[in-house]
Amino acid sequence: MPRPIVQHGEPVNGDSFLDIVASVISIMIIMVVMVGMKIKNGPVTVALPSNPVAAELEKDVAVEQSLRGDARKMAEEIRDLKRQTAVIGLQRAVLSTTVGAVEEKIQEHRQTLDAAKQADFDLARELSEAKFQLAELVRQREQAARRRPRRSSSRAIRRRSAARSTDPRRIC
Repeated sequence: MPRPIVQHGEPVNGDSFLDIVASVISIMIIMVVMVGMKIKNGPVTVALPSNPVAAELEKDVAVEQSLRGDARKMAEEIRDLKRQTAVIGLQRAVLSTTVGAVEEKIQEHRQTLDAAKQADFDLARELSEAKFQLAELVRQREQAARRRPRRSSSRAIRRRSAARSTDPRRIC
């Protein structure tokens, strides 16, 4: 027959286990009370049944507010455009007055000259206008060159060399 096992020490006390369970339960109760207080002090949200008329009305109000904002923006843009138009009109009037005065002075100066000097004066004026037009064309050409850089493809190079070789003015 086997021998009985002898235990040396005290048997496990159930009081410590009950203390642990009571502590856990009291912590849970405290948490429930705190959550209840938060809910009590929180904002009240009432879920009303959705009314299709009210929802449509809210949409219409939102659309109206949006349209009013757009109308205000457009009215401000119209005011700005009117101001700009007035400024440009004034500038145009000043320029036309200046041009008229300068042309009148030129005409007076031209009349004081004799026939030979009038012809020279007219040629100088035409030369000045031609130089201005040439400068304008050069400026436009430079702008066009900056906008679209020229690409030389092998096909374009072949075409140019073929055109040079068949040019009747070219002497080989």
